[in-house]
Amino acid sequence: MLAVGKRCCPVCELLIRNLQTDQTSRASHSKLSTIQYTGHHSFYTACSLPPWLPRRFAEQLMSQLEREVRERIRAVNASIEEAASRKRKSESPDSDPGTIQEEEDNPRPMRDTGNRYLKKKYGTVT
Repeated sequence: MLAVGKRCCPVCELLIRNLQTDQTSRASHSKLSTIQYTGHHSFYTACSLPPWLPRRFAEQLMSQLEREVRERIRAVNASIEEAASRKRKSESPDSDPGTIQEEEDNPRPMRDTGNRYLKKKYGTVT
């Protein structure tokens, strides 16, 4: 048994899950029969895989991480498209021109610095 006292990074969490899944599917006994940990945080940082890790685990891990990055990029793109769509709708000829002018004169504050790109490209972001 290996017990971990603090939350691990997302990469280690994926690695642990892969190792546990492999052990379960093999139904064999190994030195890492059980790994207990308190979960993982969501902050990705630079890391290195253990040098003893078999290549197939490293390749599986890279594949999973690439898939996750693609999903996150799709989510960001969808968010940008949604913001652009709302902006286009607010500028439609059917809308009240006074409302648009009022929003331009008194823009709402941005929620965080991550929205700078959206503000620059599409105007005020809620």
